[in-house]
Amino acid sequence: MEDRIVQHDAGESDGHFTIMDEPTALPRFPLLPDDCIAPATDGKIIFVCAGAQYGDISVTVETLPAPPAQPETGWQEVFDTHVTSTTGDLYLWTGMATRFPGINEPLTDKPGTYQVRIHINGRLENRGWFTNVTDETYLIQIWQQK
Repeated sequence: MEDRIVQHDAGESDGHFTIMDEPTALPRFPLLPDDCIAPATDGKIIFVCAGAQYGDISVTVETLPAPPAQPETGWQEVFDTHVTSTTGDLYLWTGMATRFPGINEPLTDKPGTYQVRIHINGRLENRGWFTNVTDETYLIQIWQQK
């Protein structure tokens, strides 16, 4: 991937979202930590809990040609993890196994292992609520590990 590609959308998360290849069968999600703060991953799927059970979230995904110099500033939470794509077609999925209309292109263009940095604002304030009490935003940066 030669250029930075940015996709953005907002909508209902249904309590979580995942980053994984297009499934060919019902996926087996990784075990979630008790507090569901850190993203859960098994190397093939990244599972991220949203704050509220049915709140809207705003997500920007940046597919980068190289690692960013450092995490972006101004975010309450930042997590680094990785995921391996066997098909080269990693997607972002809502909790209802759909794609946000504005984030419908693959996040990657070839098979491999990808580093993923997830920046979050507003999730901690929304935890435990049925719907959001504040805006919940995510910046997801993804680049291939060399």
